[in-house]
Amino acid sequence: MEEALISLELPVPVSENRYRRFIGKAPLISRAGRRYRETVRNLFLASGQRPVTGSAAVTMEFYPPDRLRRDLDNLFKSLFDALVYAGAIRDDSLIVEIHARKREVMKPAGMVHLLIREVR
Repeated sequence: MEEALISLELPVPVSENRYRRFIGKAPLISRAGRRYRETVRNLFLASGQRPVTGSAAVTMEFYPPDRLRRDLDNLFKSLFDALVYAGAIRDDSLIVEIHARKREVMKPAGMVHLLIREVR
């Protein structure tokens, strides 16, 4: 059986600081977070690629839209949640390997180049 592999170019994720809002103690996904999830879902479905159903290794290259300081790890959660929502991966707990690199600025909006491969 051929190893599942997903390759996508996605918008820069909403940072974790903007992804969730709290009503009392209850966390809710913000409007920006919901929009990001829908965008990722639409791009994944349009790509026609098969989902990764087992353990996954994720490689990400972040191209920020500007020179503002960003914590690389702050982008993971919203991106991983969006991938689950899109059906690209079954659950983000199945991600067993992560490689991430911040690259040069890419105007006007930046992007993330993402590779997900199934790990057996």
